[in-house]
Amino acid sequence: MEIVKKHGQSFFRHGLIAASLLCLNAANVWAQKPRLPDEIRADLTSYLGQWRFVPNRTFDGDKCITQVTGDFDGNGQTDFAVYVRAGQGATETRRRLIVYLRTGVGFARRTLDKSALGNDRCLCLFRKGTKDYKYETQKYFHYQHDTVGLIYPAKAGDSYVYWRGRFYRITTSD
Repeated sequence: MEIVKKHGQSFFRHGLIAASLLCLNAANVWAQKPRLPDEIRADLTSYLGQWRFVPNRTFDGDKCITQVTGDFDGNGQTDFAVYVRAGQGATETRRRLIVYLRTGVGFARRTLDKSALGNDRCLCLFRKGTKDYKYETQKYFHYQHDTVGLIYPAKAGDSYVYWRGRFYRITTSD
């Protein structure tokens, strides 16, 4: 059992570095992202006050992505995820990962993460069908929907998986 565990961790570390680089290098693909709808911008201002996108950079100096689109709830419609800094609220919780799920009449806001200002996490998008590793169970799985995550480049990360009407945080690296 120990040999398998060590081998799994070794493979996992290499997989984490590769996944981090893939996620971060994908920023160029999303450079021409669709404009954030005015309805979402207005909601962010109402909810957070003077907000702005988180200006993080990766360990090698590349700029992290701050918004992505995908079908996070599997309803066939384009949803948005943003990683922003709140203008109000406790200093400990000013960075927020927020998902806007498209509904029949607009968007439903879901705050997935509130974190401290001093961290260096980057927003990441995992497309439906992407293979990943769930640290808690030490098993591989495939995402059932497009999924957002926050990663510490080449270190650790969490994914926010949508299932049965809500999001669940899972540790996909350590």
